[in-house]
Amino acid sequence: MERYMYNNDSFEKMLKQKADEYRMYPSGNTWDKIQQRVQKKSNLLNIKSVGLTIVLLSFFSLYLSNNQVVTTKQTVSFIYNNLNESTAASVDQAVAVNTTSAVNRTQKKLVQQLTPENAFISSKTDTEAEQLPVTVAATVEENNITSLQTETVAVVEKELAEYQIEKAQNSTFLQSLKPKPGEAAPEQRLPVLERETDVAVVPESPTLKTDAELNYEVNIPVITKPKDVRKVQYYITPSASYRVLYADNKFTFGNLQQQDPESQVTHKTAIGFEAGSAIIFPLSKRIAFRTGVQFNYTRYTVNAFKASPQLTTVRLNYTSIQRVTSLNNDYGTFSKDVSNETYQVSIPLGIELKLAGKKKLQWSMAANVQPTYLIKASGYLLTNDFKKYIKAPDLLSNLNLNTALETFIRWDAKKFQLQAGPQIRYQLFSNARDVYPIREHLIDYGFRIGIVKPLR
Repeated sequence: MERYMYNNDSFEKMLKQKADEYRMYPSGNTWDKIQQRVQKKSNLLNIKSVGLTIVLLSFFSLYLSNNQVVTTKQTVSFIYNNLNESTAASVDQAVAVNTTSAVNRTQKKLVQQLTPENAFISSKTDTEAEQLPVTVAATVEENNITSLQTETVAVVEKELAEYQIEKAQNSTFLQSLKPKPGEAAPEQRLPVLERETDVAVVPESPTLKTDAELNYEVNIPVITKPKDVRKVQYYITPSASYRVLYADNKFTFGNLQQQDPESQVTHKTAIGFEAGSAIIFPLSKRIAFRTGVQFNYTRYTVNAFKASPQLTTVRLNYTSIQRVTSLNNDYGTFSKDVSNETYQVSIPLGIELKLAGKKKLQWSMAANVQPTYLIKASGYLLTNDFKKYIKAPDLLSNLNLNTALETFIRWDAKKFQLQAGPQIRYQLFSNARDVYPIREHLIDYGFRIGIVKPLR
């Protein structure tokens, strides 16, 4: 290596010389094989094409032989079924054929007999034939006709005798083929064709099949997803209606601090209800949207005392009003219960969530908000000092917002579903307007019963 490093030649020349030492040259046999593959063959027919032609011709011959075998089997069956009907016709036809053949053979013999004697006439020229005497021809013709008549009668009689013997033999053979009365035809007369159902089919080994064939034969179950349909719901909810009271402590009356109105009044729950219909729109397997129209009736009982009518002043947040009332909260002539009731209509907008269960029995919960419009109300309100009640429906708000939370069980009853479960409904805003210092929120504890039917 050092010898090349210090030589005058360049370093690149040394690398080229070392690379040439490891160059590989192909042998002559390799070039011959390459030439055989590259060179185009001149012969039109090679061994492969001849072999393919032979195979195709063999298959074609086998196909024709199979068709011929099937046709032969059908012909044999047809002849066996119609053997009795065609026996007479075959015999008569054979008589006619044999008779015709006998006459034809006789005529041929006559021609052969005439040919040697008159051959010299045909070999002569036409001029010499015209010079033959007429008497010679007439004599030869008479002798030939006489001899031919005798021979013809003998041949015909011989042929008829042979035909009668052959006819008798054929008749005996045909009688032997007919089955005797009460005896079934022998089965060995005709070959029995094998049925396709008798052939045992050997199942192919799965290891010999390709992946595509195995995938094709797999019975993949078709999963049909049930189509979610809309449902309509009709329901009624009996409830126990009540209210929740709040007071603003910044208002004082005289030297007394504002007190809790809950402790100063006597109210009792009463029976109310709600009823309506809704349409359920499925959003997914467990969630559905629900909306509809609902009517609400709320009521609670106010325990008061009947007294003489008096003029009372009700202080509002920024003003005051005066009303005449005969109901006192703490004293009077006798006790009297009045109903503080409302009539409302609302549009529930909510979501249903299925918690558990399947098609037959399901457990779900639902929540909704209900924009509400107040149709009518009795409007008994407590004065600021909690001493009297005034009837002032004009101080109530017509628009409000309620919320509801429920849980229920729904079970399938074939054509429809039944539903039942508890519900709580709460009024978010005060029943009265903002000018009234005491806030009243209605609340209902109910039990909803409904029927759900799919819409088709």
